[in-house]
Amino acid sequence: EHAMGVVESKRGRILCINILTRISKDCDCMTSFEQILPDIGIVVSRHPVAADAASLDLVERKAGGAFSTIAFDIPYRTQIEYAAALGFGSADYELVTV
Repeated sequence: EHAMGVVESKRGRILCINILTRISKDCDCMTSFEQILPDIGIVVSRHPVAADAASLDLVERKAGGAFSTIAFDIPYRTQIEYAAALGFGSADYELVTV
């Protein structure tokens, strides 16, 4: 809800970049962490919900199943579904590989 408020004031002037590297259960900003997936790449979008949905899909595809099976048992997709239900954006996207 807070992110939606920030993005609303920037409609048409926002670029979302998710860097899918150093993927771990914990924050990759920690001095020591265990990387649980190989690096995937970068997701770029003008739509934050679509960027997050694509990122989670790519991570789960690389993991071979739900991210919660290799990380913490958290329903990660709930946040994306809630954002879409609020009208923050759509989880639909077209993946273009460059």
